[in-house]
Amino acid sequence: MSKFLRKYALTIGGDGGSVVVDSGTDYMLRLTFDITHEWGGNRSMANIAIYGLSRKTEGKIFKEYDEIALSAGYESSSGIIFNGQIKNVVKERNGPDRITRIFALADRIQTDKAVISETAGKGSSVVDIIKRLGAAIGRPVIIDEDDFSGEPVYARGKPLAGDPMIILRDLSDAHYFSFTLEGGRIRVLKKGSALKNRPLIIGQDTGMIGSPEITEYGVNVAVNLNPGIRLGQKIEIDSRTPNVAISNVLYQNIETVVDVGLYTVQQITYSGDSHNDNWEAKLTGWRFG
Repeated sequence: MSKFLRKYALTIGGDGGSVVVDSGTDYMLRLTFDITHEWGGNRSMANIAIYGLSRKTEGKIFKEYDEIALSAGYESSSGIIFNGQIKNVVKERNGPDRITRIFALADRIQTDKAVISETAGKGSSVVDIIKRLGAAIGRPVIIDEDDFSGEPVYARGKPLAGDPMIILRDLSDAHYFSFTLEGGRIRVLKKGSALKNRPLIIGQDTGMIGSPEITEYGVNVAVNLNPGIRLGQKIEIDSRTPNVAISNVLYQNIETVVDVGLYTVQQITYSGDSHNDNWEAKLTGWRFG
């Protein structure tokens, strides 16, 4: 798609903040970004660079823990692809270009400062405990409780003391679920499950870039930047897609590997450059079921 149809805005600061870079302004500063969302208890991460920002603006708004949000997409569909806090700001030069590079993490304030010291009562379920940990972090938990109906309860209760993120990671190993901090929420998904959505069809007619790579565990595929894709969402590679790449062909049974069935999104990496062609989302999906 033409870069002139792109839409994006970078906002920094609390209470509504200040728009620093906006595709709707007459003079557009160059903006590049790499955003990663993934399962496994990891916080979303952002590497955002602004070219030619004035020193005055740079000095006024870029501070550790400042809120930062980036929305991106196209005129027909645009939305938030990152929301978090600044971790560090680095000043760079590339020839005549002054570059302000921002490193940020999702929910950094909440996870850095969160602590819990309480006991889940007798008969508490794993869902009860996950919600307690979410409350300690200060984030709502998005979870399908039916997926955990077969899990045993904690008959004697369970002490919860220390860093709630560490406890949540230990719990995810014990009860076979993944979680991520995304969009101001903690999203939890039982392994082998997926969001209750209709599969997103990915193919040449729906924004796919290049050819997908079928792997031992699933698929890697790039698409035009789409802020609506979610971790845990089901995707399906269009069976008409030619030139499927296969990794580790020496070790795989090709007849079973070349299966374009359903996958669940495990990682989303957004990358873009307001002044060049790059404007995409790379998806890693695991086979569903």
